[in-house]
Amino acid sequence: LDLKSHDVIYAEEEATVLATTHFLKISRYINGKASVSLNQ
Repeated sequence: LDLKSHDVIYAEEEATVLATTHFLKISRYINGKASVSLNQ
């Protein structure tokens, strides 16, 4: 196993997970704001 390429793959996977989590948080925040606006 080439350690360097393994580290790169791991870092890319971690970045993808972080980006997805961040995107879901933003989506939830926007959806929350939207429902608050609709309820007023």
